[in-house]
Amino acid sequence: MNKQKVAIRLAQFLLRYGRGNELSGFITARFNDAVMAGLAIDLINRIFGFELNLIMITALIVIFVPFVSYTLGYLDEKFGFWRVQNNYSSQHLNPYFEDKFKELNDKLNEIAKTKN
Repeated sequence: MNKQKVAIRLAQFLLRYGRGNELSGFITARFNDAVMAGLAIDLINRIFGFELNLIMITALIVIFVPFVSYTLGYLDEKFGFWRVQNNYSSQHLNPYFEDKFKELNDKLNEIAKTKN
């Protein structure tokens, strides 16, 4: 097998692994939410001495957290919180941003001139 085929197979594996990991992470995060809810309910019971319905509270948290996450993702898509955060981290926290941005902009201008 030549190097290009190996690189393509590795890229396919990594992409599929990443997608699968993201989806399984969503599922395992719900289990984590359920465990944290159970821990919080047990802590409330031990400290304050009254019991909460474990199954109902856990179910609400497992349903509520994805709803909140989806809503935040939707708002981010509409208003661009992530874009603002990404721009801030690129421009203000990366000391090489200005140099690389200018270099890339110069190359793009050069390509545009050769096409015209």
